[in-house]
Amino acid sequence: MEAHNISEALKMILEGRGWTQGRLGSELDMDQPTVSRLISGKRDLKINHAAALLARVGWKIRITPESEESDPVKRREFIIAAASVTLIPTPTSSPYKDSTYVQMLANRLSTSELQFGGSPLVSTALRHVRNVKGAITSRDRALQQAASNLARSASLILYDARLPREAEEVGSVGLTLARRANHVEGVAHSLENLCCFTTSVDSQKAAHYARRGLLLEEITSEHRARLNARLAVALGWHARTSSFSISESLSAMDTARELDGLSPITKGVIAGNAGLSFARIRNYDRANSAFDAAVRRFEDLPLLAATWRGSQVLASLRAGQVSQAANQMEDLASIVPLVTSARSDRNVRQILTYANQWHRVPEMREAIGHLRSVATPAPRRT
Repeated sequence: MEAHNISEALKMILEGRGWTQGRLGSELDMDQPTVSRLISGKRDLKINHAAALLARVGWKIRITPESEESDPVKRREFIIAAASVTLIPTPTSSPYKDSTYVQMLANRLSTSELQFGGSPLVSTALRHVRNVKGAITSRDRALQQAASNLARSASLILYDARLPREAEEVGSVGLTLARRANHVEGVAHSLENLCCFTTSVDSQKAAHYARRGLLLEEITSEHRARLNARLAVALGWHARTSSFSISESLSAMDTARELDGLSPITKGVIAGNAGLSFARIRNYDRANSAFDAAVRRFEDLPLLAATWRGSQVLASLRAGQVSQAANQMEDLASIVPLVTSARSDRNVRQILTYANQWHRVPEMREAIGHLRSVATPAPRRT
């Protein structure tokens, strides 16, 4: 089955699958009127855009010469001037069974979240996860590994959208897929994320996730460092009211910070989590330095920069460092408009509430005004 233009291809997809134009539009992430114009030939697409859209429904573009004659001169002339585009279904019938395609989706979700925040990506992330869950029973380990990466990216999006229960559920799917693929790195990364998702809800459960990761054989220094950093935060979350001791938390963080040869991203993760750990035990000077290091590491990734700067401001306010907090709030105000993140929005609301007790201090009053001007209004209660 072949089509020679985008209109023919879309008609074949509609007829072959019994879809409506609305259903096809949903699969292609476009509205029904646009689908209608493409089918009628009133609108066309650039070849790279068409290829990306068609891949979502299991089709690919193949470019062939109008004449396959053996004359090399004519073949060169084809390259310069004459070609026809053939659109054919991919052999797998679903792009979600193609490990390369699924990994591309995982990368795209991760990149988009770090640059723009997770809240706008929730529906897309959940749709992709629904489509790759079947890989759990597959014998294709490459597909399982890619699907695990996609589920992990999706879980981070859900966490940023302040959907911790859903984040844990999807993160657990990623963990299962990584295990089926026998991908130790994926298992370690999934357990690290699950620790992060559950720390504020159930710190003992979070610590259990991190410890399971540390028991894995053949994990890299990168993952050992990150798991220890997450463990330190979980152990210290309720250190003053539970059996978890401050010394255990600090010991885990020291282990994370002492490992050599770590990537800049891992160093940033450790720095940010060190800031959280020090803030929990009210060592605000060390917390401030650690948060500064994290923000510097992630200055090109707006979501992480906003996350760690927001945590730093809260720590400075709790320490009563008014001038320091005001300066940090000014910086945060320049980052917040770059992301759409429920987690960041919550931090900003907490900061504005806490900072209001110093609203008579001129520099704080100005910082409050600037941050409030870019803050997302709190959702209305129904």
